[in-house]
Amino acid sequence: MDRGPAAQADLVTRLEARFSQNAALPWSPCHLRARRTPNGIQFSWVRRASGDGDSWALPEVPRGLSVETYVVCVKSSTGASLRIFEVEGPSCLYPVSDELADFGAQQTQITISICQRGPAGRFGYALEERVGVQLNR
Repeated sequence: MDRGPAAQADLVTRLEARFSQNAALPWSPCHLRARRTPNGIQFSWVRRASGDGDSWALPEVPRGLSVETYVVCVKSSTGASLRIFEVEGPSCLYPVSDELADFGAQQTQITISICQRGPAGRFGYALEERVGVQLNR
């Protein structure tokens, strides 16, 4: 009686899997903050790493791309896009003149969506959050 691999072929399971390129997209930013300044609302957030970002020894997560570009969308209370702009780095200023044009008054809470531009220009996963605007002290 042969007990080699050929004799046990019926015990082998073949598995095929396909992976989309979505796994390579940047993760959504986190820790969104909004602070009122004399010039407008200063937004800031933290970049998240989808790979090699686990080390507690690093002061911040490593950049996956040579240029760190984000698309920021200011939204109305109903979710409509009011203003979209692109920035380099994890912060941006929403000028008071734009805020007044979009809302008619300064806001104490504001909804924005932020996503990082990934490889080949594809957008990563978005953070959408309604955040309270802190007074600059």
